[in-house]
Amino acid sequence: MRRSIFLSTLGAGLFANAQPGNAAERVSVLHAGSLNTVFAQRLAPEFERLTGLHAEGEGRGSVANAKLIAAGLKTPDVFLSADTSVTRDLLKNGNGAISWYASFATTRIVIAYSLKSPFGMQYAEAARGVRHWYDVLRMPGMRIGRTDPAIDPKGYRTLIVAELAERLYTIPNFRSAVFGAERNPEQTLTDEAILVRLEQGDIDVAFVYGVEATVRSLPTIGLDPRINLGDPRYAARYATASVTIDGVVRKGEPIEYAFTIPTRASNPSGGAAFLRYLISTDGRRSLDSAGLQTQTPQFFGDLASVPGGLRSMR
Repeated sequence: MRRSIFLSTLGAGLFANAQPGNAAERVSVLHAGSLNTVFAQRLAPEFERLTGLHAEGEGRGSVANAKLIAAGLKTPDVFLSADTSVTRDLLKNGNGAISWYASFATTRIVIAYSLKSPFGMQYAEAARGVRHWYDVLRMPGMRIGRTDPAIDPKGYRTLIVAELAERLYTIPNFRSAVFGAERNPEQTLTDEAILVRLEQGDIDVAFVYGVEATVRSLPTIGLDPRINLGDPRYAARYATASVTIDGVVRKGEPIEYAFTIPTRASNPSGGAAFLRYLISTDGRRSLDSAGLQTQTPQFFGDLASVPGGLRSMR
């Protein structure tokens, strides 16, 4: 009974009699790498349980994903970005790759550390407020993990957080002292590699989103809301920091995730079904429990192109 009610709510009744495995039932989702775990362990299984549709996910940095979509090299049914500015740029400069997008959730930057690290005790003390995290981070021999700012929003946001911390705590050259070059190859890894290596103790510390730390139960150090990019009240402060990567200026702003259905999607009705699930009570519950803060979607672009029912869901 619940499934039939849910399908009706989604406006996806045409899938109700489909048998698992049919091509029409498959929904391709190109998503931010930070959603790898929550997508695979929560969103995809629950979506399939509720609707009978199968969501296939592929995750990497949102900047890289947007470029692949703009070039026509990826044609997903849904694109979930970790930065609304990336999706906004795709709308403006993507040669018609998308016609609209919506913001739907927020998170913040946190520092995750490894319990197997030789610096684990110092980080645990920093988490309790006994030490300053920025002092521990500058200890000799520290192995730091972060994503590449050229392909992933978390990568450039990490640098922006460091710049904000430099000003807040009056630590000259903090960003360069901790990270070295902006794309330092000794530190930059993929989202999944960072989390796995952190859990194994191959790196000591990493800058991640709250959703990644929550869903993988990583020990973390919370950052001051004035620098963690997670509090809209400090949007003006965040905007004073920026980083330029490959000629593109990235300014600090509150972190927001966005979704859209690309114009070249092969199964747009399936994509719409997934998004209706995502912003339904069930979808929001899964996202909130994973460490994201869901919000009422705000739509931008050609609103007439937004699938029926999406804009009316609250």
